[in-house]
Amino acid sequence: MHRKIVPDIVRDQELAIVSETLSVIDAVRLMAKRRIGAVMVAAGDKLTGIFTERDLATKVVAAELDPAKVSLAQVMTRNPDSISPDDTALNALEMMQ
Repeated sequence: MHRKIVPDIVRDQELAIVSETLSVIDAVRLMAKRRIGAVMVAAGDKLTGIFTERDLATKVVAAELDPAKVSLAQVMTRNPDSISPDDTALNALEMMQ
């Protein structure tokens, strides 16, 4: 049986989608409040990037940037690979390989 990523594996999770103009500090506060490790970044209805805890550590903290003054557009990972809700776990594993 091929299980689909959504809803068979990833359940009860609401995506956090934010604007590229959001400051890093506001994104991190949202991540802390929701207890998540990343937010999706969009311009209108188009996914343009993802901002992760790793982006925070490597592109903001290590670079000694002020998270209140830096927008997600400046430090997010652009054009992340993605899968559709109908993809299977095997599809995801193959993509990661």
